[in-house]
Amino acid sequence: MDNLLNKLFKKPSEKPSKVIQKSLLSHFKGCRNIEWNTSENSLHEAIFFIKGQEYLARFSADGSLVEYKKNLLLSNLPESIQKLTLEHGELMNAIEIHKAGVPTLFELIVRDSQLTRFDLIVSENLTLIKKERL
Repeated sequence: MDNLLNKLFKKPSEKPSKVIQKSLLSHFKGCRNIEWNTSENSLHEAIFFIKGQEYLARFSADGSLVEYKKNLLLSNLPESIQKLTLEHGELMNAIEIHKAGVPTLFELIVRDSQLTRFDLIVSENLTLIKKERL
C-alpha cells in the first residue's frame, strides 16, 4: 500500500541540465522512458530502457558519464561468470556495471540450497570482490 501511495504522490522527477540530457542521448542511442533522479552524492541518475532492457546511468554536473549499469537477462551473462556463480548457488539476478578505468563488474544475486540469498560482485576476470548475505 505504501508503495502505491508513493507512486501516486511522488514528486515528479526533475530533468537535469541540457548538457546532461544530451550526454545521455549521445551515450545511449534509442533510450526510452527516461526517469531522472539526483543521488545522494549529487550525481544525476537516469533510469531508462533500450530495446526492452533496463539501464541506470549516473552523470556528473558537467555531463560526464560516471558509470552505468545494465540489467541482464540471465541467458546474456557470460558463460564464465555463470559457471562461477554455480559455486555459490542458483543465479537469480545479474547486473553488468561499467565505470571509467575499471574492468567490467557483475553484481549477482544468488540463492544457496538453504534459500539464503547473497549479493556477489565479480570482475570480468572472475575475481570475487564481494560476497554479502542479503
